[in-house]
Amino acid sequence: MIDARLTHAALQTRIAKIRADAHDRDQSRMRWELDLLVSALGEHLAVETTELAGLPGIAARAVRDGQVRILSVLTVLVRSAKDLDYGDCESLAGELDELLQHQDILERRAFRKHDSSDRRPGGNARRAVGADVTRRY
Repeated sequence: MIDARLTHAALQTRIAKIRADAHDRDQSRMRWELDLLVSALGEHLAVETTELAGLPGIAARAVRDGQVRILSVLTVLVRSAKDLDYGDCESLAGELDELLQHQDILERRAFRKHDSSDRRPGGNARRAVGADVTRRY
């Protein structure tokens, strides 16, 4: 189980604070929140890395690709904060929030499909996954 401060929702709250701090041009608060986000996201990814080991190759790759996009935008955000480019920081925080929302959906689907596979002897994993898809609609 993931620590409450490391959930996607908690990370998104931190991102919203960074966005607001950039909007307010509050350098010290923005950098403080950004440091906390970098630390929490690092811990979050460390926990997820263990969980990814159990996913099939395609699903694991999709989740890892999303993580790479998030880290890429976070890196640019950190650089913009150092340059005190508040407009870019606000925009990048918005982009980071959208990426994290998308990643949350992607991970939920990947783990749900993997966990719902029918593992009984003679079970049909494809049918179990298909049944899970229909229940979501």
